[in-house]
Amino acid sequence: LMVDDIAIKGDGLGSVDAVDNGEVFMRYNVAEQVVTINATDEVMQRVELYNVQGQLLFADKVNGRDLYRLSVADCVAGVYIVKVYTTTGCATYKFVVR
Repeated sequence: LMVDDIAIKGDGLGSVDAVDNGEVFMRYNVAEQVVTINATDEVMQRVELYNVQGQLLFADKVNGRDLYRLSVADCVAGVYIVKVYTTTGCATYKFVVR
C-alpha cells in the first residue's frame, strides 16, 4: 500500500479560522472572542456550545435567524465545539480559545 501527496495543515487541534459547509458558515474571531454563524440557505433552529469533554456549556433556540453571534469571552483556554441545528441537519465547528 502506497500513499502519496497528502498534506495536513494546522496545529493539530482543529483550530481553523472559518468553516463553510455550503449551508452554514462559522467563523471564530479571536480579537472579539465571538463565533459568528451565518446560515445562507438554511433555517437555524438551535445553537449549542460544548467543551472538549462533551459537556454542554450553552444552548439557545435561535428560531429561524440567519445570523447569530456567540460570545466565548467567558470561556477558559481550550478546545470547544459549536453545533448548529438546522431544518435539514447539524453542522459542527471546532475551535480553540487561547
